[in-house]
Amino acid sequence: MACLPNSAANNIMGWLEINTPKVAITIQRRPHYCDRGRWLVQVSSYDDRLLYIDASDGFPRYYFHTEVVMAELFAWMNARSLWPIGETA
Repeated sequence: MACLPNSAANNIMGWLEINTPKVAITIQRRPHYCDRGRWLVQVSSYDDRLLYIDASDGFPRYYFHTEVVMAELFAWMNARSLWPIGETA
């Protein structure tokens, strides 16, 4: 599995932010009692003319397992060519 990009070097135990030229991605830990998932992923576009994020993209997304969060998020970022400048999966 790919490792976290350097720009995502925040605390994975509480939250994580990945900044790319087109979007900001945040991953937040949810309380243990939440039944939708342990992780919440949100994506916001810096400029909707560059990349429009809507309900079809399925955000926000909820996950139970860290490995699934990272695998699916990295696959989505690869499909959209959203890696931070100078970094690749």
